[in-house]
Amino acid sequence: EAMGLDPTDGAAQFRLARLLSGVGQVDYAVRVLGEAAKREPANPDYELLLGGILTQYGRNDEAIKRFVSMLKRYTDNEDVIKAVRASLSVIYVNQGDYAKGEAELERLLERFPDDAGSNNDLGYLYAEQGKNLEKAEVMIRKALLEDTENRAYLDSLGWVLFKRGKAKEALEPLTKAAVKMKEAADQDGINPDATILEHLGDVYFQLHDLRKAGDAWREAVKFAEQTVPPERRLPEIRKKIDSLEQLGPIPKSPSTRTP
Repeated sequence: EAMGLDPTDGAAQFRLARLLSGVGQVDYAVRVLGEAAKREPANPDYELLLGGILTQYGRNDEAIKRFVSMLKRYTDNEDVIKAVRASLSVIYVNQGDYAKGEAELERLLERFPDDAGSNNDLGYLYAEQGKNLEKAEVMIRKALLEDTENRAYLDSLGWVLFKRGKAKEALEPLTKAAVKMKEAADQDGINPDATILEHLGDVYFQLHDLRKAGDAWREAVKFAEQTVPPERRLPEIRKKIDSLEQLGPIPKSPSTRTP
């Protein structure tokens, strides 16, 4: 209706495209953003959202082409460069090419060594691969100094501590990340991040608290099923629950046991 009143209203088009993406009408969203970008060629926001939607739905080649084009056209716009290279890193990692994903973030850190997002993202990539773990922890903690309440950074810290064999220490930041993620989902309507809850379940499993591990993984599945398109980790989380159930009856959590 807003676009009918004013077809050139960029804010209405931006919001409409996000809604369309959220219900799976990708081609319509792409068309809306493409037309908006043509009308406002100097505004990168439409293309950034367009690239993000293409990435979300696995249309990686289209997204890469769009992002590479933006790098050539916005050479002096630091915010665009940060957003685009971080997005390219996500695409390459989703394709299984961690080296290219790391390279994008390393290029960012060469130019912006104190950028919190880049430090967190590269630290998380290192943790995912189980390498450079001490360096990864330093980078993630550096990011947290800039934003102590950032749920993504808290998740990264918990994950790198887990990878370093510090499961007990990992529990606090991951629990805090999960609480903040759920609050944001309730208050702002964002898509819940199943990965945080999967990580939390992994930590509980390592600590032999099988009941809490199962609870966290089941909640992760619930959130993963709600996302559009479904979270790509969903089959793996379900496998963890199946493996847990094959162990038989699960005892009470250690904290609730009586002597």
